[in-house]
Amino acid sequence: EESLGDCIGYILANVRTADESAPVSGATVAVTAVVDGQRLIVASGITDENGTTRKLEVPVPDAVHSQSPSPSIRPYSLYDVTVTAEGFFNARSVDVPVFSGITSVQNFSMIPVPLMTPSSSETLTYYNKEPNFSGGEG
Repeated sequence: EESLGDCIGYILANVRTADESAPVSGATVAVTAVVDGQRLIVASGITDENGTTRKLEVPVPDAVHSQSPSPSIRPYSLYDVTVTAEGFFNARSVDVPVFSGITSVQNFSMIPVPLMTPSSSETLTYYNKEPNFSGGEG
């Protein structure tokens, strides 16, 4: 995990039904990263009755790297967050940036599997845009 950083950042997942009307409790949330060509589970949790995980700790680079406009080291780590819940399609958020000491909140709107359809392992994927560190103003 050293290549991900030696400080701590956090990921918190909010998991709700697609129409945002109800929390999805008991959903499994897995945080993964690729290290040395291998995908590793870095953290995991289960949503509570509010559809929220506890803050999941993940390794990140030191905050000092985010203090200059053109850092030599990327000042954040990138993670994939995958949610699975009974009766819903899986959901995954790709390239979630996490900074030292900061909580990255990921909101998931789970889409139910139609009643007459057998269980599905299909995953809906959402892609995140990396932060821009161009150094310019604006």
